[in-house]
Amino acid sequence: MLDLNFHCSSVQIYYTNVHASSLFFSFQTPGDLQSPTTFVLCFIFRYILLLLSCYGVHIIWHLSRILKLLNPFIVLLLLCPGANAALNEQPFPDIPFKVFNTFIEENFSSKVTLATILMLLFTLTENIDLLNLHPQQQNPQLSEEKRVHLSSWIKSLGREIQKKTTDKKFKTLFKKSDSLNSISENQIISTLGTKLNSLANVLGLNSFGSDGKLIQKLQPISKTEIQPILIICPLSSVCSDKKC
Repeated sequence: MLDLNFHCSSVQIYYTNVHASSLFFSFQTPGDLQSPTTFVLCFIFRYILLLLSCYGVHIIWHLSRILKLLNPFIVLLLLCPGANAALNEQPFPDIPFKVFNTFIEENFSSKVTLATILMLLFTLTENIDLLNLHPQQQNPQLSEEKRVHLSSWIKSLGREIQKKTTDKKFKTLFKKSDSLNSISENQIISTLGTKLNSLANVLGLNSFGSDGKLIQKLQPISKTEIQPILIICPLSSVCSDKKC
């Protein structure tokens, strides 16, 4: 049983004898009340507050119980390999290694390292938006557009590679026939851009066909096929006790 007194401007609402099965309200309105709408709105507001005070704790308790029951299922869902996968992805480039190896031998120095080649590979697969913009300038769809062999996008990527790699590693991206020491800085970037463009084509990362028509916009590259295989092993090979 509760005795509650609520005041709303010039309106006084008295809640008396509140039971779980019934509600008894006693209203007292002063004689100078000018707005019935204000009275009704205050009544509704106080009524909602009363309901929340009576049943809010029960609702919160039931919600907490439901969340506790669903908690293991939520964890399993987050651990599911495909739970966080993007809805629209395309497979990782799956060209024969012989084709990839031939391209590396023909375009880069024989001293280029595996780490450098992998850096180039993942640089392309992680810049899908750039690879969607680059061929659009190579394949204009409108008569007013100008065809560009090497877009500013692929050149910008080449400049970033130059900035992020050491001079020794950067030089291994060129063959002796590229005459790296006798060409200008812009020509070096253009030469690297040509190699990146060719590598993207070899990997199948080109949204346009040989006829210049758009085939399909490139989607983010899935990493499912290159996930490492992990084995659980002890941290030490030395026995910690006599029973091992």
